[in-house]
This record gives sequence, C-alpha cells and structure tokens, in this order.
Amino acid sequence: MHASSPYLTLDVKTLTDEEADRLVELLFPVHQRIFDGTDPPLFKQQVLRNRAEHSRLQVRFNRLGQVIGYCAVHFFPIDYADRPASVMRAQAGFLPEYRRGNRTAPFMLRTLLAYRLRHPWRRMYFFATLVHPSSYLVFDKYARKLWPRPSHHLSSDGWHFLQRCLAHFGHPAPPEAAPQVVPVGWRTLDREDDHAFWQASDHPSVRFFLRHNPGYGDGQGLVTLAPVSLANLFSAVGRLLGNRLRKRWRDGRIKTQCV
Repeated sequence: MHASSPYLTLDVKTLTDEEADRLVELLFPVHQRIFDGTDPPLFKQQVLRNRAEHSRLQVRFNRLGQVIGYCAVHFFPIDYADRPASVMRAQAGFLPEYRRGNRTAPFMLRTLLAYRLRHPWRRMYFFATLVHPSSYLVFDKYARKLWPRPSHHLSSDGWHFLQRCLAHFGHPAPPEAAPQVVPVGWRTLDREDDHAFWQASDHPSVRFFLRHNPGYGDGQGLVTLAPVSLANLFSAVGRLLGNRLRKRWRDGRIKTQCV
C-alpha cells in the first residue's frame, strides 16, 4: 500500500479480511517500535476487528511514502441510564522523530464532529485507559470536562456508566469513584531521555497523571472518561484552531526576523 498524500483515511468497518491483514502487515512493524505488549492478532482484534459500530483509521506517511504512525477512532453502543449512548475510544501511535506538534487531535476531532452531527441527541462519552502522560496532557488540554481531574467529580449516574464501560471492555469494576488504573498490556517504549523529560515535568496535568498512574511504564492505564457534547466539541475545535493560528503567527515572526 502506497500513498501519494501525507495520510490515508479508511472506514474500518468496510475492510475485507484481506485488506485488514494487509494493514496489519503495514502498521504492526511501526506499532512495535512505539508499544510493547501486543502481537499482530491482538493488534488486529483491537484496532481493526473490534465490536465498534463505527470506526475510522488514519495512516500517516512521510515524504518517502513510509508509514510513520496511525490513529484509529471507534464508537461503541453502551446504554446510559437505560438510554442509547455511544462511547468513543481511540488508539494512536507515531514514531518518536515525528511526534512534534499535535498529529492526532485534528483527525480525532473531525471524526468525532462528523459522528456527533449524525447523532445530535445521543449521549456520548470518551472512554480511555491512558498509558502515557502525553495522552492525558492532550485530553486535559482539550476537554472542558474530564475525569479524573482535581476540579471534576463524577455524578452517581456517571460512576455507574463508567462501571458499565469497564465491564464492556473487560476490566474489573473499581470499588470507589477515585482515580483508577487497570492493566492494559500496551506499554509505550519511551527512550531514556523521553522518560526523564516526563518525570522531570512540572506541568500540573503531567504531575497528576504520574501521581495516579506511576506504573504506566509497566502497561497500566489511567481510567479516563469525558462527556462529548456539541458545546464541548466546538470548544475543543476552537482551542485547536487558536493553537494553530498562534503557531503560524510565531513561525511568521521568526521567518521575518531571520530575513
């Protein structure tokens, strides 16, 4: 598979078994350089052949047409208080030399916005078991409401829904509504300098993640839940666009000063 553009976006649910197998052959060698704890059959099951009702996959390439990373977004039907609801999950990985900037947020937000507009009245939540501080940092930045977060507490209904999500994805239900970690299996292969960077970070979101998930290097995931309303989604899109405009303005000033 070769792409002339920097990315290729696919509807996962329309893939044939042969196409899914070719994608595993294409993506898993890259995945292995980013994560430990999986094998090709497990990767295929979780990323390409799960129980989601809707899935999108974006494969990213460098200028030579080589795969540098991927992002998959899935939507699962799970009832909330006996009413239909959807749960969004995602997997993403990029080779270390291509992690500058935020490569996953635009694709995830576009996919989520398209699904949200098709189901405007359905309750929607983002559910994750985050295995790296960088992931929590991104979601804490863009989500207006996020659990766990020092300033946000789960309602009784939210707590029961979280337990339903954990059971649906094969994790044990925690005994109390406090920050929880569960064994995920996937482990990010941080280089020594990367690990040292995160351990030394004084960013509040990073410190919060490390405090509640000190075993992330062993494949432990911080259980994370966030409601997805149109207001929250448009707020995230606004933040993303604002960050891009500020970056372009800074880059423009640097180029001007260098002339």
